[in-house]
Amino acid sequence: RDYLSRGDFYIYYTKDENGEYKVPRLAIRMDGYDIAEIRGIEKDQNLEPEMEDIVAEKLKEFPKKSDEYYEKVSHMKELTKIYKKFKNNEELAADELIFLYEMDSPIKGFGWEKDPRIEEIRLNRNKVKDLNKIFSVRKELNGDLLLQGLTDAHDLDLSGVTINGVLDLNDLK
Repeated sequence: RDYLSRGDFYIYYTKDENGEYKVPRLAIRMDGYDIAEIRGIEKDQNLEPEMEDIVAEKLKEFPKKSDEYYEKVSHMKELTKIYKKFKNNEELAADELIFLYEMDSPIKGFGWEKDPRIEEIRLNRNKVKDLNKIFSVRKELNGDLLLQGLTDAHDLDLSGVTINGVLDLNDLK
């Protein structure tokens, strides 16, 4: 009742096993004419990748504040592309690694917490190899390089790299 008193509430349903639209998959809560939040059914209310295009289409109906949500859709589409490559054991490009390690900006999603795919991918990557690939094409980082959890930097090559921020190597042994 409280939510509905502030604005409309859109729920996207898909068909159940009987072919009836009864399975809620996506919710858009409005605050007046503005989008207040968009939530899905994945962990921490993140969106399922299958819902990204549906959200992008629905956003066209709400011109106010939609830029923020278009950015989230864009980030989730990029993460989905990277996740598929990860699952197929495909090589990631330097720009995909820069995105994955959030070197230019945080990855924005729809859930209460970060999309769990980010951590899943990162935990299964060779961080030193990834950083070497990133810094082979980018010689300057405007921000912090937080390498918590990195215990061995034996093959890490930061020669010629400028880091305009904090370099955190606290966990090195």
